[in-house]
Amino acid sequence: MLCKDDNDLTPDELMCVRELRERLKNLEFTRRYVTHDWLKLAWARNLDVNKAEALAWRHEDLLKKLPIREIPESEIQRNFSAGFSVKAGRDLDGRPMGWVRMRFMAPSAIPILCGIKSTWMALDAALADPASVRLGVCLVYDFAGIGLKNITLNVGDIKKGALAVGLGHISHISRVMFVDAPFIFRAAWAAVSPLLPSSLTEVVTFVNTTHDGDVEWCAGVCEPSELPAYLGGGVDGDYYPWLTTRLV
Repeated sequence: MLCKDDNDLTPDELMCVRELRERLKNLEFTRRYVTHDWLKLAWARNLDVNKAEALAWRHEDLLKKLPIREIPESEIQRNFSAGFSVKAGRDLDGRPMGWVRMRFMAPSAIPILCGIKSTWMALDAALADPASVRLGVCLVYDFAGIGLKNITLNVGDIKKGALAVGLGHISHISRVMFVDAPFIFRAAWAAVSPLLPSSLTEVVTFVNTTHDGDVEWCAGVCEPSELPAYLGGGVDGDYYPWLTTRLV
């Protein structure tokens, strides 16, 4: 499933990967990289060597500043078991969809760092094959059923999460959808989006649906069968075992 060696790379990918290996040979976390990791880094910035190198250094800096690696697996599993993420299929362009149900995300109970690490792991699982790496992932945040306990007005936390997920992780995020986002979130996003790079904000779209069984809303997103089961789609199953299998 993973890209096993350089023979699986295209000429453009190989050129980018070789240059990145040379530039980042002294970076701590890249010493453990296999070919698939280098492919992910290259495509995270669409084979732009300079931007991919900058991302690698930013990721290293985040790992030093934020104790993300100290979040125990038990907290991550509890987060996913609560329904934070569900299995979904692919969008119309073939991107794997990483689907998050915000009603199961409570900032007071789930620290922002746990949410960041959970999302990083979900991204890694979605991008565990070369085809998905090249297309990029479609992140979907479903706000249906949320209440005040699910909302944070802490602009700092919103910015920290957006930067850590969108600009601090080695992943190719080519689409982000906010489904049924409430006014209060849209207002918070409007406040923080000018502080974020256009490379992140320009891939964001807002989608509305009634969540009453009518799947016409997804016509421009994916086939109805690719939706999660709770929305009437055909993709079901326990998310955490799937994630850990993909990450092995």
